[in-house]
Amino acid sequence: MKSSKSYAVALMDLCKENNNDLNKVVSDLQLVYSLFDEDFVKFLKFPKISKQEKKDVFNKNFSFLDKNILGLLMVLVDNNDILQLDQIINDLIELINEEKGIIVLDVFSTEKLTELNKQLIKNYFSKKLNKEVQINEFIDDKLVGGLVIKYNGKIIDGSLFTKQESLKEYLKK
Repeated sequence: MKSSKSYAVALMDLCKENNNDLNKVVSDLQLVYSLFDEDFVKFLKFPKISKQEKKDVFNKNFSFLDKNILGLLMVLVDNNDILQLDQIINDLIELINEEKGIIVLDVFSTEKLTELNKQLIKNYFSKKLNKEVQINEFIDDKLVGGLVIKYNGKIIDGSLFTKQESLKEYLKK
């Protein structure tokens, strides 16, 4: 089992070599993955169905896709890694963003951010990280207030709950 990152790097290199539009590649892969419902996943996991039969299903239903994408799907089936497709897509998006100097922040709050708040967050992180910032906004009903920001495996927890817990710990001392 290869890592999803390895597949993403290989696909990105191959697409660059062949001047493929990486955004189109991502959207095509997302299209394929959107069809991974419960029955299709069972089909892909079923050991009595040969790899060739699984590859034939992909070839028949996705013959319109670029040869690099179809090639990746064939390799994934051969290596029993086809169920990593979702993570490969995420890794490919990260690589594309990294190359473009873009950082994506996942911002969790109790309510929708105002445009001003989004701009303030973007400006702060853009200066701090020297990158263009994009925000994925999530409403989290479990938060009492404040924000939680995640990026590149880091978490900045500015939630009121965390601040309250820190204060409790401080007062216990």
